Amino acid sequence: MLVLANNGSSSGLYQVVDTNGDGQVAATEVRLLSVYNSTVLSLSDVNLG
Repeated sequence: MLVLANNGSSSGLYQVVDTNGDGQVAATEVRLLSVYNSTVLSLSDVNLG
């Protein structure tokens, strides 16, 4: 899944994959895809098409 997170001033887009299928997410299963400094994004700002 993709996770869009922000701290109120910047945003990060993460990919989370439960690679071993245990239903828990380990740090090794989270990948930071991009950082948007001084930009707070919402879901409508992301286009997966």
